[in-house]
Amino acid sequence: MNTPLRQINLFADIANAYAEAPGGVLDNASLYAVVAEGMGTTKEALDARIPIGRAGVPRSTIKRKIRWYQQTLKQLGILEHVPGARGVWQLSEKAGKDLHRAALASRWWPSTLTWASPFGAHIKMSSDASTNR
Repeated sequence: MNTPLRQINLFADIANAYAEAPGGVLDNASLYAVVAEGMGTTKEALDARIPIGRAGVPRSTIKRKIRWYQQTLKQLGILEHVPGARGVWQLSEKAGKDLHRAALASRWWPSTLTWASPFGAHIKMSSDASTNR
């Protein structure tokens, strides 16, 4: 059965996925799996492709959206590419320390945690996915 895609805040979900990953490092395939699980969607829905753009090249719209947010987090200085590794990203040193600490704390205190990057981006993590903004 195909689960409908629900509206979620991918900034917080993606940042949290990296914060909880060992060393703050994830390859794209692992990121897609973690975010899809958080969305409550199936692998089939994640891999579903529809024609995109003028050329009509089939692409996964969910993976495309995740990559867009990933690139935005890179521009904000939260993520950085792992040199020499294709499709592997990590939390920047500063963001990694702050978000890892927030992710660990959220396991013990089911409250809302807010992290502000040095570039003005705010990531709000909550135990209730409907409140993430």
